[in-house]
Amino acid sequence: MTDYDDNLTGAFFMESKSDVIQRGFLQINGEKKYAIIVESRNDKDEKKYEIFTSCGLIFYQDESEKRSSKSPDVGGRITIDEQKYKFGGWNKVSHSSGKEFTSCSLKPFLDEETKAPF
Repeated sequence: MTDYDDNLTGAFFMESKSDVIQRGFLQINGEKKYAIIVESRNDKDEKKYEIFTSCGLIFYQDESEKRSSKSPDVGGRITIDEQKYKFGGWNKVSHSSGKEFTSCSLKPFLDEETKAPF
């Protein structure tokens, strides 16, 4: 039996205990990185603050825009640690809890110059 490889996969869940309190940018090695400061609470209900940088833009599609029923509900090109990826996310509902979440996967993306499919 083959072990399941969960590399380049993930999940996003609805968040109700976080707020974006500021947005702006950081200049790093000559590159402008868009960033946000998020206020949230830890498991002891204490405030905490984190900085997040943008890794790309994603786009939500309604059912009429999707190419097929298996097409992602959200997608886009992102860059993490200087590696480019195609991001795809599918809206789902947990069978056990009934909570909505977005299941996602990443595929390495090669530059348009290489004419490689993404």
